[in-house]
Amino acid sequence: MDKKRLVIRGVAWSVWETGAGSWKGWARFLDRRVVIHRARKADLMDAVEAQTGLWVGGGSVEQWGGVEAWGEWCACRAIADRVGVSVISMCRAWESSHPAGLVGMGLDEAVGLWLERKEGLARPWWEQHRATLRKLSEGLPGRQVGQVGPGDVRGVLSGCVGKTWGHKVGILRAFFAWCRSQRWTAIDPLEGLESPGRVGAVEEVAVISPGQLGEVWALVSGLDRQYLGLAAWSGLRQAEILRLTAGEVRGGHLVVTAANAKTRQRRLVPVVPCLRRLVGRLEPWEVGWKPLAVWGALKTVLGDGWPRNVLRHSQISYRLASMAGDVNTVAMESGNSPEIIFRHYRGVRTLDGKLVTAGLAKAWFKSPSA
Repeated sequence: MDKKRLVIRGVAWSVWETGAGSWKGWARFLDRRVVIHRARKADLMDAVEAQTGLWVGGGSVEQWGGVEAWGEWCACRAIADRVGVSVISMCRAWESSHPAGLVGMGLDEAVGLWLERKEGLARPWWEQHRATLRKLSEGLPGRQVGQVGPGDVRGVLSGCVGKTWGHKVGILRAFFAWCRSQRWTAIDPLEGLESPGRVGAVEEVAVISPGQLGEVWALVSGLDRQYLGLAAWSGLRQAEILRLTAGEVRGGHLVVTAANAKTRQRRLVPVVPCLRRLVGRLEPWEVGWKPLAVWGALKTVLGDGWPRNVLRHSQISYRLASMAGDVNTVAMESGNSPEIIFRHYRGVRTLDGKLVTAGLAKAWFKSPSA
């Protein structure tokens, strides 16, 4: 028998050109998707024997369905002779479409494992991961991770623009990078993906009505009510709220320090009348505390899949309406650019279809009854 060295994806393997077990074992080895421990640099037959129990030698298969395997080998050899190629050439062609060392993993199962890993995320972020990846897996029932291609990913991103597109791409990139590290796929389905651009596309922000805010307010208490008031009437981001201390309430303003701000720029946020009572007796946040009750109340009032950042978007929209469209002032208060405020927060409507006007803004900035 002629023993040859074959380099497969940078790893040299010893293979028998005419041996019955070597290429048969190699094909079954890959079909079973058993991880090859490449660091050993063992030859192919040792790897097959160690991982599958197949014994290779003397051109025969002594274990693992010997007669059946030999018959399959003969059939494979007959096909090779008929088309005028060697068995090794056939196996090389097969290997080029079945990357060595991949482990079979169903897409739905991989998504479930990923969501378990991400349980520590803030709930709105976790829900974004769940919605994005479930849309992918439910659209590809029974598919393996290694079978997901660029076209499948584009289907998940269809119709998305701006930040929504960016958030989903970020989630998918992280997920497939992890899948590659687990050797469930050898490709990046997002490679070469181009942004749809923002020309002419204005992302709609979600705004709730004063009545809906009142319903959420009635469902929470304690620190959750303090968080809700700050989010709805100051527009601070979640991390900025949880870093706020009583010492940063000064002269009718909330002082967002550069260290605490997402933009790393210090800013002053006016304390509107409905917020004065809350910040006047600001309670310290407990270590590791999260506004779970607020998220639950929003889900109760708005339903599953309630919009992330809806409180901040609502505050900015109502503040702009109450300031007669003064985008520069609202931009400084919210830590955004005037262009973003002008583009996204003018003339918006609430989730129940009401136009955000100065009159509706007056109702928003009126504290619900305790």
